[in-house]
Amino acid sequence: MMINSDDQEEDEYCARYWPLYRMIEKNDWRGVEDFVTNDPDALTAKTIAPGSMTIFHAIVELWVDVESDDATCLLDKLASKVDPQTLEQRDDIGYTALYQCAVKGNLRALKVLVKYNPDLTNKRDTLDSLPVIQAAYHGHKDTFQYLREVTHGVDIYSGNDGANMLSRLIDATLYDVALDLLKLYPTIGRDNIDSRRIVLNALAEKPYAFASGSRLGHLQRLIYN
Repeated sequence: MMINSDDQEEDEYCARYWPLYRMIEKNDWRGVEDFVTNDPDALTAKTIAPGSMTIFHAIVELWVDVESDDATCLLDKLASKVDPQTLEQRDDIGYTALYQCAVKGNLRALKVLVKYNPDLTNKRDTLDSLPVIQAAYHGHKDTFQYLREVTHGVDIYSGNDGANMLSRLIDATLYDVALDLLKLYPTIGRDNIDSRRIVLNALAEKPYAFASGSRLGHLQRLIYN
């Protein structure tokens, strides 16, 4: 039986960096820093754990206390030591470390990564979804609002991006945010047939939320008008 060279390489990386992964898993940030000091290649390794997780993916994924100053400072220190392209590496499901921040709602980590590579905000996943849309989908209001401000190079308020963003806010019951967006950008979710369909499908999933005077009721009227 032939062993795939990529699989073999990943196994070798994972074996080499297993102690590092365990330190990250335990949120032993001092241990992580000491490990990287002794083995700087860990910063640019293609993977340190199964799933093609880089050290940045692992820190974001396993970071328990999102308010931890120690974790924030460590991530900042490590990110400052690599080139921007290193931060663009993807795991085996196509997520950058910043995209994973959007999914988890880790705003502090996300701000650090944006600081060292602002272009991460427009890196899509394999389904063509942007980090800002994922933040909306998972109901991370503060993370979503921040990504709205810093996402560049793409018009997130038009076409399918705008429609998907609006529909994800509806899915997450962030009706107040969705309503504010519609007031600021009246054509969002309505600039073509596909966009309307995406948003109307999201509304159809909330049949009991159309009470008179409700935010979703106002939202529905704005979209249909």
